Amino acid sequence: MKKLISYLILLLLMPGLYAQPVLDASSLNMIGDQVQLQPCYSTNVQEGQAGAVQVWNFSNLSPKVDEKFSLSYVDPSQTPKANLFPFANLATEYTYEGGGVSYAYFNQTGSEYWYLGATFEENFEIMSDPNLLARLPMTFGQTVTNSYRGQRDLVFFQSEVYGTKTMLYDAYGTLILPGATYQNAIRIKTVETHTDSVVSFSDGYYTLDRSNNVNYAWFVPGIRNAVLEIRNSTVTAITYVPGLPIQQSSQPTQTEVTYQLNPTSGTYVPDEDRIKLRVLSANPSADGRWLIEATSPDQISLTLTLYNADGRPISTQSSTDGSFQVDLNASPAGIYWISAQTKQGVNISTPLPIIKR
Repeated sequence: MKKLISYLILLLLMPGLYAQPVLDASSLNMIGDQVQLQPCYSTNVQEGQAGAVQVWNFSNLSPKVDEKFSLSYVDPSQTPKANLFPFANLATEYTYEGGGVSYAYFNQTGSEYWYLGATFEENFEIMSDPNLLARLPMTFGQTVTNSYRGQRDLVFFQSEVYGTKTMLYDAYGTLILPGATYQNAIRIKTVETHTDSVVSFSDGYYTLDRSNNVNYAWFVPGIRNAVLEIRNSTVTAITYVPGLPIQQSSQPTQTEVTYQLNPTSGTYVPDEDRIKLRVLSANPSADGRWLIEATSPDQISLTLTLYNADGRPISTQSSTDGSFQVDLNASPAGIYWISAQTKQGVNISTPLPIIKR
């Protein structure tokens, strides 16, 4: 039993089956993209563990059906206030309830992705020190730190925003969302302190909203934009009115959850198209033999691959009826992995562990 428990611990920690994916420019948006985003209720939603070869199961997310929205990626030169952002080469367009339109502006080089500012009908925000959103490529364990500062035009008020953040590539593994499963998903954790200040021109009244944010974003190489985001924000509001004591109040941490519908590009495997693997015999196996059943929506020839604990393939076999026999009598005790594929790997299974005592 102690040996089995040790195997299960290794199962959770082992980085071998997946090559460490790299966050690169294939996750950056392009002009012409339209991203559909689905906000969800955040009750009981946790970000899960950090580290290599994780499995994050968010299949039970509860969508806020009426709050689904889209972002269009457009040519900034075709937007109404393009002159305010001469270095922008990408913009997003968002039409919110009531018919108003806002634009956000970015400079994207392929290795760096900067936020330059935004316009909100009659108001605008311009970053004097742009906000770095990504520096690519990022590998597992890598961090990127950036400070930013900007000003807003709010007609009767002067507003300033500033902050510092650190982005950490802290995990990778399998991400399961409602209706879709992503292999080799990358998680970026961002810890940020952000201040939003507003000062009245007329009477000296001012407010400071200081937020501590811990955000998680999952990316999949080849799919543009994050496929899931969990944003946690704790805000402290400070209000100063001349002649009165300074007032300060803190709000409970607010969590927002959003996932992407119908990814713009890349390959993902809907659950209904995924090969299902099932171990029909005992697992762990005392005699080093397993019976495996694989079911595919195509019902055609499947290839089963056996991997050792380091993630290296050690054998393959094919079957036309989805039945396989795995024999590890000549192999040492430990954890092994099996996966199946068809259509030259287009349809694949989630890797499944088998344990030899």
